[in-house]
Amino acid sequence: MFAAVVALSLTTAIQFLVRPSNTTLVPFAIPLPNGSLFVAFLVTIIPFYHGATLALTNVSLLRTRRLLHLSNFGMLLIEAMIFYTMALSLSSINGFITWFAILMFADCAWVTFIHIAGGSDDQAPKKWAYVNFGMAVALVLLSIFATDKRIATNLTYLVGLAAVTRTILDYSLTWQYYFD
Repeated sequence: MFAAVVALSLTTAIQFLVRPSNTTLVPFAIPLPNGSLFVAFLVTIIPFYHGATLALTNVSLLRTRRLLHLSNFGMLLIEAMIFYTMALSLSSINGFITWFAILMFADCAWVTFIHIAGGSDDQAPKKWAYVNFGMAVALVLLSIFATDKRIATNLTYLVGLAAVTRTILDYSLTWQYYFD
């Protein structure tokens, strides 16, 4: 179910990118702000999906407590629904930032819960929590300072740049978790 909702989210985001506001499809006529938010969405959903599939596999292989496995699945489903809401919010920078920050805070809460419950002694989830908390703070600050005309004008680009930076940090800090 997680994969299906993520696929629906990605499909919705692509649809917004190539046909914003039900306009006629014109090849290579993607407005840059739309492209920037799509990039932010894409570079976030990829490592989340990648990490989620590995986390579910690792939990299954470790044969941890059923309640912990169920909570992992439930939280991943909630995160997938947040991704879908983010995809629906691509036409509203404020809505997108809000849902993006909610995703980051939700993931931090989930990682904290899993750590407290003893579900993982791996270092990757702790690093994800730090990276995602930093991203959430950056998104909140961008929202607060969006009243400044220079920031407001470039807000979509700043969100895209922050998301790319978050993903680079994610993969560089937890490379072994993803690829070993």
